[in-house]
Amino acid sequence: MVAKVKSSSIFGISSMEVVVEAQIIGSLRRFSIIGLPDSALKEAKDRVRCALENSGFKFPHSEVVVNLAPASVPKNGSGFDLAIAISVLASTGIIQDKSLNNCVFIGELGLDGGVKPVKGILAAAQRVANVGNQKLFVASDIAKISSGYENLEVIAVNNIREVVRILNSNQEPKVESFSKSNLENIESNIDFSDVVGQERVVRALEIATAGGHNLLMLGPPGSGKSMLAKRIISIMPELTLEQSLDVAKIKNSSEVNCSNKISNLPPFRSPHHSITSAGLIGSKEPGEISLAHRGVLFLDELTEIRKDALEALREPLENKSVEISRASIKANYPSDFILIAAANPCARGNCPKLAPDANKYSVCHCSEQEQRRYRNKLSGPILDRIDLQIWVPQVPFKQLIKSKHSNHCSKEIKKRVLLAREKQSLRFSTLNSSYSIKEIKSFCSVSQESIEVLSRASKKFNLSTRGINKTLKVSRTIADLDNKKEIKIEHVYEAINYRLALQG
Repeated sequence: MVAKVKSSSIFGISSMEVVVEAQIIGSLRRFSIIGLPDSALKEAKDRVRCALENSGFKFPHSEVVVNLAPASVPKNGSGFDLAIAISVLASTGIIQDKSLNNCVFIGELGLDGGVKPVKGILAAAQRVANVGNQKLFVASDIAKISSGYENLEVIAVNNIREVVRILNSNQEPKVESFSKSNLENIESNIDFSDVVGQERVVRALEIATAGGHNLLMLGPPGSGKSMLAKRIISIMPELTLEQSLDVAKIKNSSEVNCSNKISNLPPFRSPHHSITSAGLIGSKEPGEISLAHRGVLFLDELTEIRKDALEALREPLENKSVEISRASIKANYPSDFILIAAANPCARGNCPKLAPDANKYSVCHCSEQEQRRYRNKLSGPILDRIDLQIWVPQVPFKQLIKSKHSNHCSKEIKKRVLLAREKQSLRFSTLNSSYSIKEIKSFCSVSQESIEVLSRASKKFNLSTRGINKTLKVSRTIADLDNKKEIKIEHVYEAINYRLALQG
C-alpha cells in the first residue's frame, strides 16, 4: 500500500507542494528516502524511527521506501520529518488514509516525538492559504502567526500522538486563529531627544523617513553618525498586519521563529562592514537587503565594505527587489528599504576640504591623492542612487557638556512624518522616492525659476539625470513636510544642498 501525504519545500521566501509517498516492501529491515534529499533530510530516517518508537508506535520490520515528489527537484531541511512519519504510519494502517485528504504537514521531529517549528513555515502557510481548502499541521510554537493568512485552517500539534489522535478522531480539531493580540505593539526605546545639536542632520533623517529616501552621512569618527542612524526607527510608522507578516515571512525563511507573536516595528538591519556580496544581496536565503524590507538597512563604515558587495546594491536600490540566479537556485527577493550609510571622509577621519568645522586640531594630514583614493571607494553610480548626502560635524565640547535639553523629540518628528506620508498616499500609492519618470512629471512640477536653479546646479556640480530626478523627489518630500501643495524654490534649494556633501 502506498500512502501519500502533502508537505512543502521551501525555496527562499517561496514554497512548492511536495507529496511524500511511503511504501512497505520486502522483509529486509531498511529505511530509505529518495527524491533528491539533502544531508539534513537524509538524517530524517533516524529522527523519524526514534520519534515513532518513543511515541508508542512500532516501526515496520520491513523495508520502508519514502519518495519525495517531484523527484527532480532538490529537497532540503528537516521540515519533512512530520510528513514522513505520518506517511509511514498511514502505510501500516495506523492512520486512516481518507483522513489525510487536504492535509499538509510541516515540522521537525524530536527523538521523543515532539513537533518543532522550522524555517520557512510562513512561506508555506501563505502558499497553502492561496491554494485554499487545506488544513495545515504545524508546531504549536508557531501555529498562531501561521494562521495570519486568510482562508487557512491551522492545527497546532505538540507531538505525533496528538496528530494521530486528531486524524483518527471524528471530532473537528481546534483551529488556531490569529488575532491582533499576536501583533506586538513595540515602541522604540531610543529617541532623538538623546541627540545634542545636529539639527541639520536630524532634519535630513526626517526627510529621508518621510519620503523613503536613501541617506549618506559623512563625518569624523565620534561625531554621532551611528547614534543618529539607529534613532530613525523611532520616527518610522508602525507596520500594518499585512506588512508585519511580510517581514516575518522573510525573517522566518532564514531563521526558526519560536514565537507566536510578530512585531509591528520596521526592521533595522546593521551588518558588519566585512559582509560578503552573498550575505548582503542573498543567495539560497534572503540577504540583508531583503531582511531590511519595509525598514532600514544601515551600512556603517561604508568605504570599508567590499567593492563587489557595494556595487551589487545598484539594481536593488532602483528596482526594490533582487533577482538571484545561481546554478542551484533562482529566486526573487523583495528589497524595499531605506538605505542609511555612514562613512569617514578620509582614512584619518577629517578631510579639511569637506569638513566645515575643521580646525587646526582636527585637520587631517592626508594628501589629496590619499583623500581621492579613499573617496573613490564609493563609485559614482552608487553615490548617484543616494538621495541625501550630509556632513555630520563634531558637536562643540561646551554645547555637549552644558546642554541639558535637546531640541529634538521623536514623537513630534514622527507626527510630521506621518502627515507627510498621508499626503503621499492620497496623491499616489507609493512614497516619493519610488516615483517613475511619468510620476515625477505629474507630481514634482516646479516653477521656471526653480528650473533655472536646477539647471545651474546641474552644470556646476555635474548632476546626472538620475541626480536631477532625485533632487525633484526630495523637493516634493520637503514640500509635503512643509504642508505645501506646490514645490517652492526654497524646497529645491534645500534639496540641492543635500547632494553636495562630497563636493570638495
